[in-house]
Amino acid sequence: MKKPLFLIVFFMFMISFAFGQENYQKAYVVTLQGDTIHGFINYRGWQINPNRIGFKNSLNGEKVIYKPLSIKSFYVHG
Repeated sequence: MKKPLFLIVFFMFMISFAFGQENYQKAYVVTLQGDTIHGFINYRGWQINPNRIGFKNSLNGEKVIYKPLSIKSFYVHG
């Protein structure tokens, strides 16, 4: 009985740990006014368009969350 419970807790921990990691890549965001802001986006290897992105002007900068209706587009390096 203890082994299945341990496995469940272990996998729950691993899943939350995997989603908690950040992977900032060179990128830019195009604002609704058409301005391009260069910085870094928390790239998650999206298979479909994300419903929000994390953006920083510099790697040590403060994270800003953009949603689809708040920007025209974005590009992640590579």
